[in-house]
Amino acid sequence: MFDAPTPEVSASTASAHGTTFSAAPSARCYAPPATLDPDLDQRQMLDFVRGADFEQARAQWNDAMTWLLSFARSHLAASDVQLFETFARAPSLKAVSSKSTDFRGSEVEYYRPEFKQTLETFARQLSLPGTPIQARREAMQVVAEGLNLCRERIIADMRNQTLRLASLDPSLPAEVRRAFNDMTQVHLQELLRLEPALKSEDLSTPHLLGNYARAMGLPFGGDPTKIDEFGRDVRASQELTQRCRMQLSQRVTPLTVTELLAENFVETLKHTISLRLKGAALDLRHDVNHWWLVDNAVQELGARFGPVPTGNAVEFSDTLEPDRLCRHPGLVAIAIRRNMADQRLAPPPVETLLEEVVEGESIRRFIVLDERLPCVQEGRPGAWHERLPSLDEVRRILAGSDGPDGPSSPQLSDDLRERLAEIALAGVSLDDAKRWAIDIPSRTAVRVVLTRSEPTGMLDWLSRLATPRTPEGVMEEAFMQLLQNKSEPALRMLLDRWSGPGLGDAWIRQLRAEALRGRMQNTDLRNADEVGTWSSLSEVSRNPEAELMDRVVSVLKSGPAVADCRASLREFSQREPLGKARGVTEGSLNRALAPLVALRKEPEGRLTAPMLREDGKLSEALHAACGWIDARALLAELALIRRLAQKLALSGDEIGALLHVRGGDFPVPYPLIGIVVQNGRQAQTRALIDWLRDLHAQGLVDAKTAGRILLPDTAAAEREHPNVSKWPIAHALKAYLDGLLAAQRAGWLTCDDLRTAVGLAPPSPPHWMIELVVGRAGAPGQRWLDEWKKDLASGPPQRSPRRAARADVAASSGPAADSRSHNAVSRSR
Repeated sequence: MFDAPTPEVSASTASAHGTTFSAAPSARCYAPPATLDPDLDQRQMLDFVRGADFEQARAQWNDAMTWLLSFARSHLAASDVQLFETFARAPSLKAVSSKSTDFRGSEVEYYRPEFKQTLETFARQLSLPGTPIQARREAMQVVAEGLNLCRERIIADMRNQTLRLASLDPSLPAEVRRAFNDMTQVHLQELLRLEPALKSEDLSTPHLLGNYARAMGLPFGGDPTKIDEFGRDVRASQELTQRCRMQLSQRVTPLTVTELLAENFVETLKHTISLRLKGAALDLRHDVNHWWLVDNAVQELGARFGPVPTGNAVEFSDTLEPDRLCRHPGLVAIAIRRNMADQRLAPPPVETLLEEVVEGESIRRFIVLDERLPCVQEGRPGAWHERLPSLDEVRRILAGSDGPDGPSSPQLSDDLRERLAEIALAGVSLDDAKRWAIDIPSRTAVRVVLTRSEPTGMLDWLSRLATPRTPEGVMEEAFMQLLQNKSEPALRMLLDRWSGPGLGDAWIRQLRAEALRGRMQNTDLRNADEVGTWSSLSEVSRNPEAELMDRVVSVLKSGPAVADCRASLREFSQREPLGKARGVTEGSLNRALAPLVALRKEPEGRLTAPMLREDGKLSEALHAACGWIDARALLAELALIRRLAQKLALSGDEIGALLHVRGGDFPVPYPLIGIVVQNGRQAQTRALIDWLRDLHAQGLVDAKTAGRILLPDTAAAEREHPNVSKWPIAHALKAYLDGLLAAQRAGWLTCDDLRTAVGLAPPSPPHWMIELVVGRAGAPGQRWLDEWKKDLASGPPQRSPRRAARADVAASSGPAADSRSHNAVSRSR
């Protein structure tokens, strides 16, 4: 996350309604900041009230309030004015003197820096003459709405409106500042909702959000030293704070801010042109006046976004005639990104050359900025004409071209491949999009096709898309879209043809999304029940797995067979209670699985793992087994899973899906290996790895699946174990690291996989689980990891059977699976 430009709020000499609020910040007086020691706090406030600064602070507060009241009476409705008048009287109703002894809740609270300084800054910003009066009026209305609520809400509203007003200056720094503030607030709130540890917290007020914002130094958080006693004490959850900070830095970057600004530019341009044409259609081909209309509008927007060539905002025909306003903001984003670098708002963009073709004196270059903004440059250095790549150009880059030395273009990231597909498919016909999705499968292509197709017309196309060679991400996107479209024949076909791995991981990711949606709907802790009392969010939490399964069953219009399976598994879970080393008899197990054995032949059979986890309570059984110190209970559950795999002919992907834990305090199934290591269960860690080795020897899981089980792909935020001491975790970590080495020797993982997992392959970060566990294990865990990394670094990379198999698959997959181009060369600037 980069640093947004800091707003400069200065005193004004005039205001829109004829009065001025002007004060030099250095001359301000404030009460002492709040402390966590009540006695110390009282002594400091007594000294303040008896000193000379008290009366001056009171007068300065009244000056600011007088200015705000004057503005309110001139521009706001009577109801809002009344709210400001009531708020202005509040300090005098709680007045103190040098003879007072108790200052809690008194007027002194208003003069603390976080409150008084926020009020004064808001008043100064509101008085700047360049700010539109309507924007000032809206800011005052927002603040008025919260004046009868808590102090933290008032402070947060004033601070947010100050930041918003400061960003209204028509300049690129102001636009970047506003985008940065908006994005950090939205993403931080979403990241906090992702944390199950906060599922019962109220994110609709500034108490919790403000504390985390201050801990991360975000502008809308205010004074980083302030602690809101009504919010969660973030010092007790440093790991959570650090995790959110890291994820926020990945979401809010110069690139993501650029993309938001480019979208705003294009939307504003379209709106401006529409207003000036007064309902008439834009005709750039035949009316030259329309070109000048667009050109003038683009130049006007340059005051806000920096210079953007008009050609970047317009699409041209094959004959280079202006055709329409751009449908994709890619070229606008490139111009804004360069403007940000020119004005030193962000580092210069990194330029990568994917392809260069020389034809006489003309050069054509296919470049990408910041690994996400592609364009084609034509002409000569210093006189480039830039455009978005065409469909054929993107197809050639993605599919690769065979030269005399074979495919040789640089490896493209998944994100860039999706971005290129997004640009290439903008505005193409549905038939072209269908052909693209088959030839070069991508999430973007599948999304374009399934959002534009009729349910009856997609079956033939889907039958050609869903093959064992289709990437897992593409199949997952199709699953999500078909579930949303509620297309029963198409979803049934997809599940029937999804023979490869990936459904288990895709299902877990969908559960995480369901859990997030549930938390976003329960944003206010103050949920009144039928008798009018307040209930906790934890009491109204949802079960994402059950809800997702119900949605799939509903779309498939499944008959009683699925209901019979689920009922049978529920009876089994009641018959075989949790909390002990279960010895399930053969008869009991056969009776529970009888309906499921028949269902395995149908597409609904792909729901086997979710049904066993949810209705059969296998996830909760594993959770209970992890609570024991030794491995007996866990071994009993693992033995049961082995029997299930044999009786139901489960795939390795389904076995991996069963090795997930869900307890009462977290709604999303969590990898079993993560639970036992984070719980500090050394014996259980060894037992699980040994059990997995036996399963592989019996042919029940392949090497790739075993490797994915040991290095699972999930979110670290899904589970926390703060009450386990460091030494047990360190011992479990050592057992886990030894298990990874054994897996590498067995061919489940490559040496490169292990180096990436422990952070020896920059820029790839360490695997989340290793990083998390090492942090909790402290110095002993770090010492063992360092020794393990030294041993790993000293050994040469090995070509394991798993890597060899992947190479053989890649070699046999043809041009569509390779992204290389003979003429390509990569460089950075």
